[in-house]
Amino acid sequence: MREQGLRRWRGWVGSAEHLADQVTEPDWPVWALVDDGVLLAVTTADETPTLGWTEQERAASAIFLQSTVTHPSRAGSGVGMVVAFWALDRAARQGRQWVRRGVLTDSEGGNLGLVRYYRRQGWRVVRAAPHPRKPGEITVWSLARPAARQPDLADIVTEIDHQADGLRTHFTPA
Repeated sequence: MREQGLRRWRGWVGSAEHLADQVTEPDWPVWALVDDGVLLAVTTADETPTLGWTEQERAASAIFLQSTVTHPSRAGSGVGMVVAFWALDRAARQGRQWVRRGVLTDSEGGNLGLVRYYRRQGWRVVRAAPHPRKPGEITVWSLARPAARQPDLADIVTEIDHQADGLRTHFTPA
């Protein structure tokens, strides 16, 4: 059990470091869920990538959630779901049609639990296809939900724009 927790923490740190590098990129929109100065989760919200999506699908207005990471101490607390609901609401406020995300799984089924988790949250699997550069090794799962206002979200989080502090924008529990 301890070894599993260490692997999860290493995954968090690696992902967090990867996202931290993205924060410094002016065109890479990184969002953070912060509660009383404590970082709970981070995500990126950008345009739909070519990997996993057709040209026709990419033409539909959407936000793509990429690299969403929840602090391991908050696993199972619903923080990841708050991030997803925020994205659904933000996309709807921007007049977009969809929120999309992707999951990569390996040939041994690694990350399939994440696909199941997203499906329980209401995400629909659009397709699962072999990775074009790693067929047989990696499967690309494309998931989507229609953008929709989340009226109760305002009772849970407040969106704050921070252009000057490196985290251009974050949202905090209300």
